[in-house]
Amino acid sequence: MAITFSCECGKRLKTPDDWGGRWVRCTACKRELLVPLPEGESFRLADDAPPPPAPPPFIPPPVWQPVAHEPPTTRIRPAIAAPSEELGDAERGWRGYLHWLLLLAMIPLGFHTFQKHEDFATRLERMVESSPELQDAVGQLDPENITQDDIEGLFKVLPGNKLAGALHGRYSLIHWGYALLAAMLFYAFVVVALPGMPARPLHLLWSGLFTGTLGVMLLLAIQFVGMFCFCCIGAWYVAALHPDAPFGPSLLGFFLGVGLFEELIKSLPVIWRLYRPEPCGWREACLWGMASGAGFGVSEGIFYSTSYYNGVEPATTYFVRFLSCVAFHTMLSGSCGILLQRHQHHLDAERDYFDWAITFMAIISVPMFLHGLFNTLAKKEMEVAQLFLAAVSFGWLAYLIRSSRKRERGLEEQALAGPMVVRTAQGTRIVPR
Repeated sequence: MAITFSCECGKRLKTPDDWGGRWVRCTACKRELLVPLPEGESFRLADDAPPPPAPPPFIPPPVWQPVAHEPPTTRIRPAIAAPSEELGDAERGWRGYLHWLLLLAMIPLGFHTFQKHEDFATRLERMVESSPELQDAVGQLDPENITQDDIEGLFKVLPGNKLAGALHGRYSLIHWGYALLAAMLFYAFVVVALPGMPARPLHLLWSGLFTGTLGVMLLLAIQFVGMFCFCCIGAWYVAALHPDAPFGPSLLGFFLGVGLFEELIKSLPVIWRLYRPEPCGWREACLWGMASGAGFGVSEGIFYSTSYYNGVEPATTYFVRFLSCVAFHTMLSGSCGILLQRHQHHLDAERDYFDWAITFMAIISVPMFLHGLFNTLAKKEMEVAQLFLAAVSFGWLAYLIRSSRKRERGLEEQALAGPMVVRTAQGTRIVPR
């Protein structure tokens, strides 16, 4: 015959009939209970018998148990705090506006925009007319339908291996010197771009070197694999690079193809830094992004000079590529760094790869669009609009820097007074700042 009784929590318990007088634990609330005697019996104790033992103290069950294979580590995002007095004074002075030098770097682009340009066929035809001895070498080539192989053959017979008005010969290596000068100039700029210098100069150097070498190689691999294995990526690049594609498809191709993957590659050092255990502020993320963008722009300048500029383009084109275009990449990558640092908690959430990728694209969607539109305007030879968009891109970076400084100075006290969400090994926790 079983003994049936109830716990204070309402749980009905059942024990064997010989368990009367024993202490058992409730299966629901884990409270220690004394099993009553069967009906008709009572406790009979001798005069010298000790009283029944008291139940052990009630200890509530733990809410969670740490997982054995996950160390109890916590990666806390840096809280927004007011800058030090020295840093605040520096940001209110001229040091706080050094990033405006990026806008000055657009001067070569502006000069090139309002300069008269002649296409390759016109320059070649005028050169042949002025040098009758080249007519036999050029032969029966149609300047209007000239191919790349024809161009390479022409450079071997042209004086100096270049067209009239070109700065360097086709096989010149001097553009590597331009790349070195541009890398040194922009590295020096990034180191002093923001007061306080929260990032180590050596780290910024490695960020630029990684993106300019391994990052570019990874981008080329993505483009090669995407063209043959993923039809959507191939379609985006075809729409972006086909000379006869209309404005809308070109913009879509540059946005989802060139803009997405180039900004992704340039953001890799920033993503790596944000996933480190040490907190990363917006200044450090911005500088890492700027260094990465500058490295990418310099590497891109080497490629374009080797493939398209040498033997063809005048001096202004090299200034645009190694100064204005590098500054443009620096702007976009710096803004990506700030945006990723500001919204990094969305990337910390438990997501699969697809959700993470969509979240990442949403965070950097504005730099992606600016990048895609800039390339589309260049393709359609809308140079005045391209120059205006470069100024808008700088304004976007300046706005992000200004708004980040305002957040630190307490202009958003209501937002800063709330709790902070942190990620731990046991899950997401909300803690006071």
